[in-house]
Amino acid sequence: MSANYAFVTLLTSDSYLPGALTLASALKDVDNAQNSDLQIKYDIVCLVTPATLDQSSIKFLRRTFDVVIGVETIYQRDDKGLNLLGRPDLKTVLTKLHIFRLTQYSKIIFLDADVLPIRPLSHLFSLDHEFSAVPDVGWPDIFNSGVMVLSPGEDKFSDLQNLLKAQGSWDGGDQGILNEWRGDNWNKLSFIYNTTPTAAYTYAPAYERFGSKISAIHFIGPNKPWHSIPFRAPGSSSAIDATNSNQQRVYSYESLVDRWYGVYDAHYRSHAVSPDTEFDVHKYPSVWNKESAETAKIPPSPTRSSGGVFGLDELRRLAIQGMTALKPRQESQIIGEYPKSHLSASEGRFEMMRPVPNALPLEESAQGN
Repeated sequence: MSANYAFVTLLTSDSYLPGALTLASALKDVDNAQNSDLQIKYDIVCLVTPATLDQSSIKFLRRTFDVVIGVETIYQRDDKGLNLLGRPDLKTVLTKLHIFRLTQYSKIIFLDADVLPIRPLSHLFSLDHEFSAVPDVGWPDIFNSGVMVLSPGEDKFSDLQNLLKAQGSWDGGDQGILNEWRGDNWNKLSFIYNTTPTAAYTYAPAYERFGSKISAIHFIGPNKPWHSIPFRAPGSSSAIDATNSNQQRVYSYESLVDRWYGVYDAHYRSHAVSPDTEFDVHKYPSVWNKESAETAKIPPSPTRSSGGVFGLDELRRLAIQGMTALKPRQESQIIGEYPKSHLSASEGRFEMMRPVPNALPLEESAQGN
């Protein structure tokens, strides 16, 4: 970890693994596309919670991210705010506060795992402000915590812990407590750095006018692009053909989802099968025909496709069993570091795989004890 800067994301659930992998690959893609003289040295880091993730997910991450750091889960025990938000599934999002403990970096750009960078973002490392973010589309007086540029500090993490003990988070998640902590003391970034479209968003003219400047798309809400992976063929498109509809917009929600799949398919799925593809048809004789059964040609067992994409057999298993059905890539590939950052190392406890407590008060949860 020799770089002074880092892009950081968080993974506390296996269900968000496709998002985290696509985020890391997109960052590399947009960085490689820009002039080498403008490139800034940085790490791509993923915070993970070993207590809530399958080990296979962490192995996948280590083959994509420069550094994977294990942290303890910070739970929200008061679910009133999350229920009001309509997102009871976000009970572990307070774990995001660990980013302030990454003091090995002078500046961090945090991106939620459901963010897709489509233009370079590394120039944001040069911002003079201590904390920068984009106004939330639902209430612009506050910021959305899905994209933040910040300077970490243990003192800031302690301040947030104390605030959690004193009054909790008004929305039940990280965005509420972070806005309560910063108040009006934050630098406003353009909406292009955290564009939060939804299928119901109707201000299409704004996308027509400013859409070419979008730098990062944030797929907020419970429905994520990767939820349709089992039902969507590699290389396909969900956007309506503009020649067949006057309602089509260049930056419609469907076209933005297609941008996400463009990265995911390129790095993690095989290309679409051509109609002209030739393949062998194996004949299976009747079992009572002993002679032909013994000499029948048996097809080879399916093997992992070469490179970083998934083969058809793997995609079938993925659709049925989820990401844990896949085996990691070959061990010969370079893998990222995997240090672990414990909240309670000073107290002599180093185990992060403890059972989740059922009745832990909020203040104790925030301390990780």
